[in-house]
This record gives sequence, structure tokens and C-alpha cells, in this order.
Amino acid sequence: MVILVAGFKGGVGKSTIANFLAEKLKNSYILNLDAYQDNQDFNSSKTLNVAFNEDLQDKIKDSGICIIDSGGFDDQRLYDIDIDLFIFPTLTDKRSIKITLDTAVTILAKSRSSKKTVMFVVNNYIDEKRLKKAKELLKMGIQQALKDGKLIADQLYLNEIKHSGAIETAIDTRKSLSELYLKNKAAYQRVNQEFEKLTSDVREILGEEVVEDGKD
Repeated sequence: MVILVAGFKGGVGKSTIANFLAEKLKNSYILNLDAYQDNQDFNSSKTLNVAFNEDLQDKIKDSGICIIDSGGFDDQRLYDIDIDLFIFPTLTDKRSIKITLDTAVTILAKSRSSKKTVMFVVNNYIDEKRLKKAKELLKMGIQQALKDGKLIADQLYLNEIKHSGAIETAIDTRKSLSELYLKNKAAYQRVNQEFEKLTSDVREILGEEVVEDGKD
């Protein structure tokens, strides 16, 4: 199983989503393609930094779930890999949504994956009003791109993650959400539940084999 978390705009939460998704999905690991950022420094999940000149296919194991953090680059190595789920995070502002849609259009058009299953994630939203507006803009953009034949996708899903200082604390301390939740349930309950839901949705999308692979 291979999951790609991608976006050409920086700061939308690619690395954060990859890290905590890997935490929740057992038998998983992250491949970090951003050579300018050592994700091992702040990821609580197992992470391997991949240099520009390394063969990406050689880094993908025969078993387990590989989560690729694209690092914001249009990396040509991604297009020859069969990806089971494409995740495109966006912030709530119009510019971020447009760049995220452009990212999806570009990557999905070039990808040789046999099936293109796509999830957009509205990340770091502050309140329900902004979330609603962002979802409306995103859905309109998706529908137009599909109508114009620019967006190539077999299945489309939409998810969201609310802004939380708890996420920053987890990154700064390099601790898992589960570990922090056990220490302070009140502070980490909501954000932990949101990533549990995201992971549950990913499992459902990818199929029961993901759940079976997670059993030790």
C-alpha cells in the first residue's frame, strides 16, 4: 500500500498529516522527499529521508504501508509508482485551495497509477464558518475541473482537520498524539479523535487488507 501526501504550496500540513497518519496506521512508515528538511527531527513516526538522486521505488518495502511526504515538489519519481491513495491538503483561503487543485490536476494527469483514489483535506481551519466556505470553494473547483476534463480521479473524498495548538506541541516535543492523549486527555482528545477519524476513513477507502496488515 502506498499513500501520497502532496501539495505544491508550503505550510498546508503535508508533513503533519503524514506523520500522524503513520502513527495511527500500524506497520507504516514515511518517505520524506524534501531534501531540505530532515523530517526525522520532528516526526514521531518512523521516517526515512530520501535524497534527490535516490531511486524511490527501491525505498518502498514489499510489506507495510508507505506514506510519501512529497515535500512540495513536482517530483518526477512519483509518476511511475502505483499509488493507492492521493491526499491533497489545503488551507481555507482561496489561494491555497487553487494551488491545491492545480497540484491535484498536475499530479493525477502525470501519474501512471492504475486507479486514482483521491482525498482532499481542509486543514487547520479555525471555525465552522471558514470550513463551510472552504468546502464550498473546493467543491466548486473540483466540479469545474472534472467538467473541463482536467481532473482525473476515479473516487473523490473530502475530510477536515481543525486548528489546534496541541498539534504544534506534539511536533515540538516529537511525541505521538496517542502518547500525549494518555497524559492529558482533555487537551488532546479532539485532535486525537480527528486523526482517528481520518485514519478510519483511509482504512475504509483502502480496504480491509489495511486493517489485517496492522495486526501483529
